[in-house]
Amino acid sequence: MNVYAIAISLALNAILLMAVVGIIPFLLYISILVNIGLVWWAINMLNSIKEIESDIDGLLSNNNDFREHLERLYELEMYYGDETLEGLIDHSRQTVNSILDFSYKHSLETKDIINKELDDNDTENNQEEEEEV
Repeated sequence: MNVYAIAISLALNAILLMAVVGIIPFLLYISILVNIGLVWWAINMLNSIKEIESDIDGLLSNNNDFREHLERLYELEMYYGDETLEGLIDHSRQTVNSILDFSYKHSLETKDIINKELDDNDTENNQEEEEEV
């Protein structure tokens, strides 16, 4: 109900402004209202994007924890060399990389931070492959 009252008030004020002082102040009034609306909308969109980024970071963190858990399990004597666990670890790495790619594509932050994370993951993968050989 309050939204309707505000809209009616803005419309009546616009008509009164145009009738009293002319068309130029009326257009200025409309311009100010549109700009205020666009600033409000932009702030809401930025907050929404930041929330999505934090969700992606949480998802990436959970996936990293899962990958580390699988690697610890794989290193146990009982499971060492198990192809199923090795496949799960590789799949986990691919999932982390795809999440990082998505984050890179849709991030508002500096792209250098995400590139650093990708390089760190590649370095870890290369080190692990060298250890296996």
